[in-house]
Amino acid sequence: MSDFVSGKQPPFLSPLKLPQAGTQPLAPALGTTPAFSLLRPPVQLFQPQPTDKLPAPSKSGNALASFAFSDELEKTMAVAVTVAQQEWDKGVKETPGKPNRGKEVDKYAAAVGGIVGETWCGYFLGYCYDKAGMQDTIALASTYRAQKFFSEPGSDRLFLDIGETFNPTQSKYTYTNLPIQPGDVVIFNEKGDSHLGMVESYHAQTGKLVTIEGNSGGGTAKKGDGSDTQVVRDGNSVVRKVYDLSLKYIRDKITAFGRPALKDFVK
Repeated sequence: MSDFVSGKQPPFLSPLKLPQAGTQPLAPALGTTPAFSLLRPPVQLFQPQPTDKLPAPSKSGNALASFAFSDELEKTMAVAVTVAQQEWDKGVKETPGKPNRGKEVDKYAAAVGGIVGETWCGYFLGYCYDKAGMQDTIALASTYRAQKFFSEPGSDRLFLDIGETFNPTQSKYTYTNLPIQPGDVVIFNEKGDSHLGMVESYHAQTGKLVTIEGNSGGGTAKKGDGSDTQVVRDGNSVVRKVYDLSLKYIRDKITAFGRPALKDFVK
């Protein structure tokens, strides 16, 4: 049983993956138009969030400033988003009759030091972040590892527990001021089936969350703006999906959001 379901750490995954010597993070060339700009995302990437209606910081100090998003980290994560969009634009699918296998799917596993033929939603994210220069990409190989990585005590990473965040008795946030950004990792857990995706964009006024996910289904496997209400684990494609976080039953499908720290990337 995969650790995506059991929540147990598999013995075959090494705790750390270092980039190969002499390699450089992928970055868009200056003066060129990146391929993802032609994909017409459903909402503006890195859309400014409205601030006039945000609640004042609480006395405990928990406020939006707690999750500051630096320009340098934003640019770094934009590379990961670009890679995810490019992979989606290819129409990546598994090889028919070979679950969790395919030229591109195998490439994702190899990039993070994973096992070819395993469930690959986390491998897909690791591949995208690897191209952005992230060092410990194996940390995204499963929901178990991702939660442990993002919630590591003393780190500068973001781990936003949605179950706690939307607790009606003590919530600091609603979907209208949820401080998530493109490149953040979505940790899903619906009816025991855990899954990972990447935030492509979020529109706080409407609650429209757009993701790019590997090893998934539904949504759109190639072009357009697909909407879905079901978390699909063990699908066969890289897809773009849309979730409406203004709806509680949709929010309940999400465990948390995670964001790496700038120091997680090669300088």
